[in-house]
Amino acid sequence: MIFRPMNIFLGLIGVCAILLGGGMECATKNVDQLPQVTITDKNADETIQMQPGQQLIVRLPANPSTGYAWSQVDAPGKVLKVDAPSSFEQIPAGESPSMVGTGGTEIFTFVADSAGQQTLKMEYKRPWETDVPPAKTVSFNVSVV
Repeated sequence: MIFRPMNIFLGLIGVCAILLGGGMECATKNVDQLPQVTITDKNADETIQMQPGQQLIVRLPANPSTGYAWSQVDAPGKVLKVDAPSSFEQIPAGESPSMVGTGGTEIFTFVADSAGQQTLKMEYKRPWETDVPPAKTVSFNVSVV
């Protein structure tokens, strides 16, 4: 038997037609169409509802020139996964003098990896001060359904 690309292509079209006719989908859901969920410290202690594949953006006020930085306290779970390295966005020049040492926003990006519940706890502290309590702590309850 000789397999030709056109025969394979037509066979796949036939399988998809049969599956679609039976009510089954031949394509996967496009997770890029899910809206991002953005939260700040004002959302602390709230329950954040998400869907698998949806992106979570956490925006927290910060000033790295003081030595303080936000970090995730709890180990990453199976529900949320880190989607990108954290970044810093300085306050725009129109809102505050754009000088060295001005504050801004530290941004963390996660993706809802699987269904379940997870508490996302963040601390604002100087990493070298191990015996000092954090200056700020925020927690978010994330529910992925």
